[in-house]
Amino acid sequence: NASPYLRLEFDNFKFISDKIEQDLIELRSQYQQLTKQNEDQRHERSVLEKRLLSNKSITRLKDRQIELEKQIL
Repeated sequence: NASPYLRLEFDNFKFISDKIEQDLIELRSQYQQLTKQNEDQRHERSVLEKRLLSNKSITRLKDRQIELEKQIL
């Protein structure tokens, strides 16, 4: 016949084990969410950098056009 002390120890161990497993599942889920957010932000940054470069090019072209127009006058 198992002693109540051993049964309590086993129940506590099982509870702690289940808690650790649940925490691990939650952490994995958070990690996946953060990874997805990171990928989304990297993509958004890339798009914004391309737009910025494009805007700078357009600004340079406009400035060059103004310079050329001044030279013609």
